[in-house]
Amino acid sequence: MDVARALGVLGLDTTASWDDIRGAYRRLIRTHHPDVADVTRAARATDITEAYATLERATAGGRDPLGPSARPSTDPRSQRPRSARVSSVPAKTVTLDVGGLDVVDALAQGAAALGRVGPVDRESGIVIVTLGPPRWTPSQLLAEVGSTGGRATVEFTLESLGRDAAPSIEAVVSELARNLPRA
Repeated sequence: MDVARALGVLGLDTTASWDDIRGAYRRLIRTHHPDVADVTRAARATDITEAYATLERATAGGRDPLGPSARPSTDPRSQRPRSARVSSVPAKTVTLDVGGLDVVDALAQGAAALGRVGPVDRESGIVIVTLGPPRWTPSQLLAEVGSTGGRATVEFTLESLGRDAAPSIEAVVSELARNLPRA
């Protein structure tokens, strides 16, 4: 997927900041995620995840602005109304040591003890987990794998899927860490 199409899928234009991109992705994936949407809306989750991965690569994970080559798509399938700006949720970044294991695989395995895992995008290092009763209020955990100084880091964000407040991000991340596989 090219950058222009990715922007169209997320309902953004070339002036979008990294916060705009992440906010649009999170808002859209919450409503189109297969665990919370009907079949007709869930099919769009793959496009949304691919668009986010494309823009993440194009901006070096949000460190670089979108280049001048990112022109709005003329493809009518990608024309979406511009979305309202969504503010970021406070995130928690942790460094993980999973030995020789793949970090994304380890996160997906550990997250299975918390709720329903998916989608997992290995290329962009994204794992999404839907938490729910009886242990958790309905929420969505987004884990984005990166690296700092040669070590894997994971930025976690947690958003409520309903009216009730999301659980403590510290409690969720601690539980996930306890369930990580060991090499």
